[in-house]
Amino acid sequence: MSNALSLAWRTLVRRPRRLVLFVAGVTVAAAVLLDMVMLAAGLQRSLSDLLEATGYQVRVVPKGLLPFESGAALRDSRALADAFAADDRVAESIPFWGQTVYVSRPERSDRPIAAFGYGAPAGAAPALRIDDGRTVESSGEIIVDDNLAERLGLAVGDSVLVGVDPDPAVGALRRRRIARVSGVANFTFSAEGTYNVGLVIDDMWAMAGSESEPAALLLVRVHREADAYDVAREFRGRFDNVDVYAIPEIIEAAGDRLSYFQQLSLVLGTVSLGVAFLLVTTLLTLSVNERWGEIAALRALGVTRGRMLTQVAWQGLLISVAGTLVGLCVGLVVARYLDRILTDFPGLPADVSFFVLQGGDLATVVSLLVGTGLLAGLYPAWRAASVNISMVLREEIE
Repeated sequence: MSNALSLAWRTLVRRPRRLVLFVAGVTVAAAVLLDMVMLAAGLQRSLSDLLEATGYQVRVVPKGLLPFESGAALRDSRALADAFAADDRVAESIPFWGQTVYVSRPERSDRPIAAFGYGAPAGAAPALRIDDGRTVESSGEIIVDDNLAERLGLAVGDSVLVGVDPDPAVGALRRRRIARVSGVANFTFSAEGTYNVGLVIDDMWAMAGSESEPAALLLVRVHREADAYDVAREFRGRFDNVDVYAIPEIIEAAGDRLSYFQQLSLVLGTVSLGVAFLLVTTLLTLSVNERWGEIAALRALGVTRGRMLTQVAWQGLLISVAGTLVGLCVGLVVARYLDRILTDFPGLPADVSFFVLQGGDLATVVSLLVGTGLLAGLYPAWRAASVNISMVLREEIE
């Protein structure tokens, strides 16, 4: 085998420019394949990580909808949360509401700044990480994100005007109140370039003038020994007007909306494998054709068909391995660049990623490309092993 490998290597380097071009082709194929494997489930994995980071394993949403998918809401959400919290397996159940609010400094006449307001019960902080201060613990308090704090020059203890329903003529808020900044935080689902605030949900309801205690969803945290799937499945049967999901189930429910990325990755990944197959087959076929007389002479000197077949197969394997190793590095660099472009789309959480490298992705790409290289070498290897010795030698002599 070592002799076959050595001969395969010497045969390839006879044409260094051609070898570089074909390795470059396999490199591109490997980079595309890796990026498509990362894209196929990357967004779902990233969203799943974001949801799990909140610490709540079960989501309760309006029937047939995903959280914040429309203006639909859970009615009497506090009573619904109490119904879940009464179960011994549930550690906590809280209503969660979101709507656009407007924030300004009381001492300034600047136009209020639009921000997305998150409402949760006092003391709860399910979608943010406090950087300074503390979460809201009573009515009249507010948490602002780093962007808004910098824009308005806010610090813990400052007062702000917050409200809804701005007057389009003058920009003043018709329904507003003064709130004290209790903390500055990083919001988990904050989109790039947006502003976010967190308030006690009762303040959100009061500003909106809502008496039905609406919520976009309920966040349910189960005890460590409880199974989130069992809790979700059992509660689904209790209520007709809501859907109850464990985190993997809500990601699966969102799969139809993300299927475009899976289809794109499948098509481009398949094309990249096809390109790699054709490149390796073409190179090896050219190499065998150029060495036709040499191969016949070697066969006449006693080199077996199996030895010749192994030598050509090694060429395909060497090209595939070299292109794959370089392609993995290129693919990781390109994925980071493309991810930066895609995550700049408006409305996406800043922490979400489209290209996520998961355990086994590298092994999948390497095995697919190495297998493709071996398959691509079958036809030229068969040609080399089945050469007609006497006819080829006679043609070479003539």
